[in-house]
Amino acid sequence: MSLNKYAANVLLITLTLMGSTAHGQDQPAEPALEYQPAPTATQPLPEVAPPVASIDDLDPNVLDRITTLLSGYHYFPTADDLLQVTDDPARYLLAIVYNSPDLWPPSQQHRAMDALAYFPSELTHAHMTYLLQSGQTPELLRHHVLTTLARGFGQQALDEIQPFLTSADVQLRLTAVSALSIIPEARSTEILRTALGLEESQLVRERIEEVIETRTGDQPPLTY
Repeated sequence: MSLNKYAANVLLITLTLMGSTAHGQDQPAEPALEYQPAPTATQPLPEVAPPVASIDDLDPNVLDRITTLLSGYHYFPTADDLLQVTDDPARYLLAIVYNSPDLWPPSQQHRAMDALAYFPSELTHAHMTYLLQSGQTPELLRHHVLTTLARGFGQQALDEIQPFLTSADVQLRLTAVSALSIIPEARSTEILRTALGLEESQLVRERIEEVIETRTGDQPPLTY
């Protein structure tokens, strides 16, 4: 095709589109909701993780006792258990999270993250937000972070958890629902109701309905 003929075709298409727009015809439809491959951060992701203690800076005896408490298969340590070992358990737990599985099995990393729910603070919240959003975070750890945020921070964690209800990963959506089930505030329920109207997976829908029914005693209307 010659350049002149190509230019003429482009002009014709442009004029046609302009005419349609002017008369209110052929307007583009609203884009359909799409699941997102990775939820966007509510705050810009830091270039580096928040500060965490080096293993070399920790008391090896305390570290050994903490990891021993976390290694039990039939017992999960309480906050008091950890506080009897050190007055700053979060410092050790964060070090374990960031150094697993290089030094410990992934189960230690997951248990350390779970235990951080006992010790909510600006620092632990910053680490959880970072790990939740970072592309370097192992997926299974991300599930534990979602639950720990809910347990440790309650309604303050809603903005971090909500985007995962539209994750492309159905398992992450299920974990987000489970995390929101821990937070009984009214806004959490409304977030779940909104998600119910958008959710395509019957399994996720059923889980959302179970949470709402448990809270309100009312069966949500079925819309599928």
